[in-house]
Amino acid sequence: MEHRWSKRKALKLDVLLYHRGMPIARSRSRNIGLEGMCVDAGIELPEHAPVDVEFELMHKGRRRRHRLPAVVVHRTEEATGLMFRTFDRAAFQAIEEYIYLQGQAQEDIR
Repeated sequence: MEHRWSKRKALKLDVLLYHRGMPIARSRSRNIGLEGMCVDAGIELPEHAPVDVEFELMHKGRRRRHRLPAVVVHRTEEATGLMFRTFDRAAFQAIEEYIYLQGQAQEDIR
């Protein structure tokens, strides 16, 4: 059963994943929403493991770096689903701008 409360948009971003403050993997996002993202390749962490995910998005015409705490919600051999754990206003606004303004021409992810 889906628990998403916002759209997801396809988006290829370079991301850096941290566990316990240490960088553990570089990856690429597959899609992003206000509450989480899906990244390529399974990371070697169990479901419910806490991570930080770092990425850059354009917001108000400037590229900005964001680092958000997240939790692993599912894994496959191809991808890892992450749910953001806290609200960060700047990151939320940048993601919202992408999903609802810049990403209008791109396909929604279901």
